Amino acid sequence: MVVINGTEQVLQQVSYYLGISGSIMPGVGFGIQEVKQNSPGALAGLVAGDVIVLVNGVQMTSEEVLLHAMQESGGVIDLEVLTQASNTQSTVRVVAEQMRTSSF
Repeated sequence: MVVINGTEQVLQQVSYYLGISGSIMPGVGFGIQEVKQNSPGALAGLVAGDVIVLVNGVQMTSEEVLLHAMQESGGVIDLEVLTQASNTQSTVRVVAEQMRTSSF
């Protein structure tokens, strides 16, 4: 909470939700291990086993790349994904769900 001119103000923070979890695969990208049902990631067609190689044209070398891209683009991101099923690379647009948290 912040006090401005003696009045407490509400702080609001925006974060983004894709509904995916996984880990960085050094030199490759972000390996998706789980996709939550009905999440933005699932609705975009992401599945466990896919690997995110690029985020908005930037090499996926750390989770921070994805976080920064979502903040900069308002949650709309283009992912270059290597699909495990067909071993092909394709572009997937994902619209992350905005989540607002407030502090009073």
